[in-house]
Amino acid sequence: MKCFELQELAALKATGALDAAGSARLDAMLAVDPDVAEEVAAMSDAVSAMVRAVVIPRTPPSSLRAAILARLRATPQEHKRPVTSTASEPPSARPAPAFSFLEASEEGWFQTPFPGIRAKLLLINQQAGYRILLTEFAAGTHLPRHLHQRGDESLYLLSGDLHTQGRRLKAGDFMNAETGTDHAELWTVEGCRAIVVDPIEGAEFDLSHVHS
Repeated sequence: MKCFELQELAALKATGALDAAGSARLDAMLAVDPDVAEEVAAMSDAVSAMVRAVVIPRTPPSSLRAAILARLRATPQEHKRPVTSTASEPPSARPAPAFSFLEASEEGWFQTPFPGIRAKLLLINQQAGYRILLTEFAAGTHLPRHLHQRGDESLYLLSGDLHTQGRRLKAGDFMNAETGTDHAELWTVEGCRAIVVDPIEGAEFDLSHVHS
């Protein structure tokens, strides 16, 4: 019984008609009997020989190629968007996505050109042209009026108070100044800390963009 079952499964596999259940049964046979592999290979060779004997090769007429090409030219083609990576760069050469962390500490702070205001660079994205800063305003600090010429500036207040554009911001408040805005003076009474996202070029802490 097993011999007939094996021949039937091997024949079905050789012709591409073996279903999932039959494939599982054949794999089970292969696992316990090494001679099963020879039977499957022999059946595959036999089926291939039968196909070669039955199928008579025919040369297609020369007009068929022209008809196929004409049909392709008449079919609307979908234009794919170009791949951003260069063709010469293999996938393995591109760096894999990664995480980065920066622990809270007193290291990395730098003094800005404005007295009482210091900042720490958290992230800089050269490709997108922006940076993320942690900023700290000492109590009573004033930041002069300035222009946002190269991009938007976003600020999220973490603690303290910050006064700007006729508003008093408190912890949890958010502000965005769009490109081209003329930003009036900012000041704090108690002092504050804030996350600032601004463009790398023409940033708020660039003295060339501050005016009276």
